Amino acid sequence: MVALAVAGLALIPALIATVGPRDWADIAVAQAIGGFCGVITGYGWGLAGPAYVARADPRTRALRYAESLRGRALVGIVMLPVGAVVLSLVIDRVALVPILALLTTAAVALSPAWFYVGVARPWTLIVIDTIPRVMGTALGILLLHLGLPTGFAFVSQLTGIGVGLVVATLTIRRQAGGARISVSWPRTLSVLRDQSHGMVAAGASASFAALPVILVGLIAPAALPVYAVFDKVQRQFASAVSPVVQMSQGYVARAAPADRAKAVRRVTLVTGVLSLSGMALFAVIGGWFLHLLVAQTITFTLVEVGILGVALGLILFEQVFGHAVLATAGRMKPLAAATSVGAVVGLLLVSLGAASSGALVALVGFEVGLGVTIVLEVVTDARAERTARRPRNAAHDVELTN
Repeated sequence: MVALAVAGLALIPALIATVGPRDWADIAVAQAIGGFCGVITGYGWGLAGPAYVARADPRTRALRYAESLRGRALVGIVMLPVGAVVLSLVIDRVALVPILALLTTAAVALSPAWFYVGVARPWTLIVIDTIPRVMGTALGILLLHLGLPTGFAFVSQLTGIGVGLVVATLTIRRQAGGARISVSWPRTLSVLRDQSHGMVAAGASASFAALPVILVGLIAPAALPVYAVFDKVQRQFASAVSPVVQMSQGYVARAAPADRAKAVRRVTLVTGVLSLSGMALFAVIGGWFLHLLVAQTITFTLVEVGILGVALGLILFEQVFGHAVLATAGRMKPLAAATSVGAVVGLLLVSLGAASSGALVALVGFEVGLGVTIVLEVVTDARAERTARRPRNAAHDVELTN
């Protein structure tokens, strides 16, 4: 988590120093669109995947991984050209570097992280997936400092992702006995159909994350460099805490049915404490951090720093609750509904805020939408738990009467 966060954040000032704030804003838009394409390509496997392999035997795990990989590759072939077209329309030009940035961000969807979370092998995840990605990013930063073209940095990142993917695939197949695991195309399509609810939930969340910076770029281009910084910090934070989200998901998924409620309470309490602590910490060091991040090219007020800190806390809580509580209980439809409603509300407020007041009010609109999503998720889970307990309570009352 720390390694990926540091590597990703270190790349930002290197890019800004190389291409300038305005061109970097185009790269940030490309990465936002790439993140959306990546979530659609991932097709909900980050939500449902860990539970599929948590208690399976090695061969079944390998089969689930092969199904996932082929399905994600099929969706990615469709999504990436669409993302490139959207990017060209938003930035009003066709440019190689932003397209490479889009492709690099989307390629993270092929990461085997969900598999190793499900089987509770964090050190394997670090060695196979994290280290190659960090090394690819570090090499990209070095290439920028050496004066090489910006595109080489993204090619380096892609290489790191590719190395992790190849090693993970070979390792998982070897652990399954070395036999070739084949998945037919009809089976692939069937898996994608079964995964559709998870994809809708993940896609709605990704839309909410990707569209604000795109809307700001279209509605208020002058505010884009500042909002792009807000957006990038949120994205890097969401990526950095993904192991926390996935570990919480695996913890709840592996809990025995009788212990599930206790596991949910623990995860919710710990996440709440972490979110509040993070908000307070960012309020103290956020100004210094942002100043360093943008290579001292943009200044931020204390209000902007505080509001961004609140956004980071809300992102952490929403991701953990949605993944670890609703997704592990199979409540994909309610999760999709909550994220969709929150996204619609948030995007409307982001558009109004960008048009009327600029980047800061647009960020507040994003946070309101995220808050709506959290409230709907918590209410949905509470209602579902009450409904699930009602038959048991009724049966107990009949037994006492008899």
